[in-house]
Amino acid sequence: MSQLPPSSLTSSTAPGDITALRETILQRALYIAWVSAALGYAWVALSLFQARQYLPILVLTLVLLWLSASVLIQRQPQALRIAALLITLGVLGGLELLYRGPLGTAWVWLLALILMAYAFLGQRSAYVLFSLVLLGISSLAAIHLTGWVARLGIPPVDAPLLTWITATVAWLLVVGLLMASYGVAQKELYRALQEEKALTYTLEAERAALEVRIEQRTRELRRHRTYLEVASLIAREISLEADEETLFRSALALIQRYLGFYHAGIFTLDEAKEYAILRAASSEAGQRMIEAGHRLKKGAEGIVGYVVEKGEARIALDVGKDAVHFKNPYLPETRSEIALPIRVGQEVIGALDIQSTEVSAFSEEDIQVLQTIADQLGVALERRQLINRLQEYATELETRYRQVVRQQWREYLRASRKPRGYRWRANRLEPVTAPPSEIGQIIHQSQPLLKTSGDEQGTQHVLYLPIRARGEAVGVISVKFRGGGVSEDTLRLLNSAAERVGLALENARLLEMMRTRAEREHLVSALGSRVQAATDVDGILRAAALEIGRALGVSEVLVQLRDEHQEGSEDQPGGEA
Repeated sequence: MSQLPPSSLTSSTAPGDITALRETILQRALYIAWVSAALGYAWVALSLFQARQYLPILVLTLVLLWLSASVLIQRQPQALRIAALLITLGVLGGLELLYRGPLGTAWVWLLALILMAYAFLGQRSAYVLFSLVLLGISSLAAIHLTGWVARLGIPPVDAPLLTWITATVAWLLVVGLLMASYGVAQKELYRALQEEKALTYTLEAERAALEVRIEQRTRELRRHRTYLEVASLIAREISLEADEETLFRSALALIQRYLGFYHAGIFTLDEAKEYAILRAASSEAGQRMIEAGHRLKKGAEGIVGYVVEKGEARIALDVGKDAVHFKNPYLPETRSEIALPIRVGQEVIGALDIQSTEVSAFSEEDIQVLQTIADQLGVALERRQLINRLQEYATELETRYRQVVRQQWREYLRASRKPRGYRWRANRLEPVTAPPSEIGQIIHQSQPLLKTSGDEQGTQHVLYLPIRARGEAVGVISVKFRGGGVSEDTLRLLNSAAERVGLALENARLLEMMRTRAEREHLVSALGSRVQAATDVDGILRAAALEIGRALGVSEVLVQLRDEHQEGSEDQPGGEA
């Protein structure tokens, strides 16, 4: 912190305080002199009037009036008021010395005269006035001692030369001591005022510097709070976005709205991890850059290239002096720039680039806060990639499951000897022998179909609705209408019926599969029990052929061992229905 030089304190600060102090002392001295002169005026004027000394009365009156004006009218220049005070003290001392000699109170008035002159006019003026007063004392002493005082009509004073000398010497000693003491006191006071003023200035300077630091810190805290609020908003907003492009646009819109930077952009690495490609931007210039296919080579071009290569944030406080900064013709007003890595896990996949028109618009503390925004983008991208992978996996599982369901229904229908459908017509229920040709199309497309035709009886509407089991079309419901079209209520009712039929069919198929599997398990268990009951090879072969034939109901079963005389022969299982 810079401090004011001592010379400037001496010349510009202390005199102002000394002047104010002198003004206070002057005003009080005028009051004291005015009161003292007013009290002594009546007595002195009366004595002079009795002695018919009219000239001194006139002089005292004029001096008192001037002093009164100086006390009552404070707008007068300070020099005039000082002159009134000094002249009053000098006149009172001179008259007192003239009429009473060295035995009166003249020495007090003259002492006050010298001290006031020292205080208000300075040391040199006080010494000059002191010489004049000493000369006046000598002249008045000579007048008294030579008898000239009687010629002036003034009663002589009985004071020998020794008395004059003794009184004068004593007065000189007192004046000398007081002037010396006053000089020391004035210097100490002057020095104290200098120190006080210097201390005051230092405190004021420190307070001003502290206020500046507080203001700067307040702005930084306010800015960091805004950054954190934006990070929170981005975290909330981008969690709702479905794709990366929308996510990027939403994040940059929030940055532009709340932070108001000149330009903000999001880069992502290409598949070869060689270039950082601009994917989204907040400025119009950034949109033109996207249209132009703007990209920066990893580790070789610009701050963004540095960040995606090193995986650490970088600031260019003054882009004109930063060797790494890429001078972009689309953004000529950029003066400072910051780029922060965007990570998915531990891998750097891009960078958040922010540019400002102000020099040194970013600080090291900004990195931590702005990195939070970049990390939010990375988390959102990672979550989006995970969701996409889960969706792909779920789609694949659903496709495979539907294939399994389709295959199981084919096997079930191929093995089943039951009718594959029924038709309700003319209040009768009959099995379907030849399904309509549209059935295959409806099952393949798995979408409802409405056909309209006309005949002699009027307009006919045929509605085909797929029956879905686990999302796979396994059948069709066909409904014919005469007259008007199919209403929305009827369509919703038939759709609900198709869903219920599909669910019931799938449950019934699964139940039959479980029942068939249970029966097979039971047959296998019974067959195993009977075969194991035999105790020799021949008995086991007999029991196996007999039980398999009975269980399966086939026309022939052959169970035999290998024939060693036939090379390469294999066991010949025989089963013929």
